[in-house]
Amino acid sequence: MLVGLISSGGVTDVSCRLSLEEGKTLDLPIGDLPLGEHRVELLVPTLAEDRSANLVLEYGSDRFEVADVLLKKPREWTIYLVQHTHTDIGYTRPQNEILPDFIRQIDYALDYCDLTDNYPEDSKFRWTCETSWAVREYLKRRPREQMDRLKRRVQEGRIEITGMFLNFDELADENTLAASLQPIQEFHENGFPVVTAMQNDVPGAPWAVVDHFSDIGVKYLSMGINNDRTPRPFDRPTAFWWESPSGKRILAWRPDHYHTGNHLRLHQDRIEPIQEKTLEYLLSLEEAGYPFNRIAIQYSGTQIDNSPPAMKECDLIREWNETHVWPKMRSATAHEFFEYVEKNHAEDLPVYRAAWPNWWTDGYAFAHVETAAARKSHVELSVAEALLSIASLLTEKIPSSAFPEIRDIEDDLLFYDEHTFGAQEEFTHPTAENSIVQYQMKVSHVWEAVKNCQLLKETAWGFLNSHPPKGDAPTIAVFNTLPWERSGRVDVYIGHEILPLDRQHRILDLETGNEIPARLERSRFEGSYWNLWVSNVPAMGFKTFRIEVEDKPAAPQKEEHSDSLVLENPYYRIVADASSGTIASLYDKELDR
Repeated sequence: MLVGLISSGGVTDVSCRLSLEEGKTLDLPIGDLPLGEHRVELLVPTLAEDRSANLVLEYGSDRFEVADVLLKKPREWTIYLVQHTHTDIGYTRPQNEILPDFIRQIDYALDYCDLTDNYPEDSKFRWTCETSWAVREYLKRRPREQMDRLKRRVQEGRIEITGMFLNFDELADENTLAASLQPIQEFHENGFPVVTAMQNDVPGAPWAVVDHFSDIGVKYLSMGINNDRTPRPFDRPTAFWWESPSGKRILAWRPDHYHTGNHLRLHQDRIEPIQEKTLEYLLSLEEAGYPFNRIAIQYSGTQIDNSPPAMKECDLIREWNETHVWPKMRSATAHEFFEYVEKNHAEDLPVYRAAWPNWWTDGYAFAHVETAAARKSHVELSVAEALLSIASLLTEKIPSSAFPEIRDIEDDLLFYDEHTFGAQEEFTHPTAENSIVQYQMKVSHVWEAVKNCQLLKETAWGFLNSHPPKGDAPTIAVFNTLPWERSGRVDVYIGHEILPLDRQHRILDLETGNEIPARLERSRFEGSYWNLWVSNVPAMGFKTFRIEVEDKPAAPQKEEHSDSLVLENPYYRIVADASSGTIASLYDKELDR
């Protein structure tokens, strides 16, 4: 029971007496109350039903009485306290310092499991690995005995491995998200179950993850949002079925925050502030209509991103459970609360077939050049993989080196697509060393991906080169890597030794003999970039075009520029505002609005 007291001058040796209806009394010592406002927790025996009581406060010769105080039967709460480290790469320190920490933290977690083996079951140390990247790296960089320790703790439920590679916004495409799940296959091969995904900070997730997770046995998604830059769009934590357009679904949980337990002071060494904050929080849930008697609350060892795990909370949980019948606390891993909800409330949950967009993408707008390069590289990687597949279908033997190259490109794109964009001090000290280092390391992943995508495509070209027809003049082979016939613009660089600008020329479709449209985009000393319009390139196939150069002077070629503020394709029409550099209007032709 919580009692609010205001002491105007400070009093000593305060005691409380509760007189119940049947004549029973409880004497509850309070102690000294200095000047100020106090909230005092009085522990009373568990009540089977609501009842009234008279409350008497005594201090020295003074006496204060309140009649008909309502004592309510306690709600039988169980709090699952889920400790994890929020993965914010480069936010608190540069990436080169933070990334090794995530691996080392698993060592700490294993040690804390050992140190609490003799604790009561509910207060034993448990920890959830927020991202699969850290576990993948741990398995690569630790000796066998450490891997065996991890396996034992995972199998007994003391440590949980989750399925999200990193925390993502909406930049990653479906193929890259699917590639991010590769570590789960390795975990399964090592006997590590993965049934939960955890995404924190970002208040949303790409819709594609529902299908991806459903296909590999990941049933649950915990979304610990951050309302730092926007109001929280709900009044209580919610559970629901998140359904994809294909009809697949996962059980989603949307808590208040990924540091709710820290807001309740769980990381502090004293139980008093935890008592007050926790009881206030549970009362607010009841008033908001929270439907379950159990709740999952996430926290970190300290209230900071990238925090290492801590064991002191286990002692607080043990102390709490020794003095409280309700609410109970349990040190838990992420999936435990989901299992409770699925078993007891699955049929009562709403189903949402909708996208879950987020507002965490502003950093990518700031780095618009790198973001454009990243988006293009997602496409280039898919093209390179498709070209290698076509070569394989043509009985070419693809070198084994191509596959780790693909993994490296995927990792670079994933490390750009993950949500951390900027150091902790970037708003107050944007030119601080950590701000600059974090940004440079972040965008370096993009340019590595750009470079290696082109090298991977060159590998594919090497195995496809013998298949297009050859002739006595230079040719251009255009491949269509999609499963339907396509027509459209192709951008190509042609050296001036092949296509000099001072000579008349034509580019012919070898299949039809017709000249195709070609526009000079821009030139360098050694060559030029051209826009070609090609038609009817077959699905998963190619067409060949012949470059013919005549020994006649050409009319001067001019690079074309446009001052138009309109961008248009078959799907959209965008009008820009020249004064602000923003979009003035966006028209969707398919939706007609």
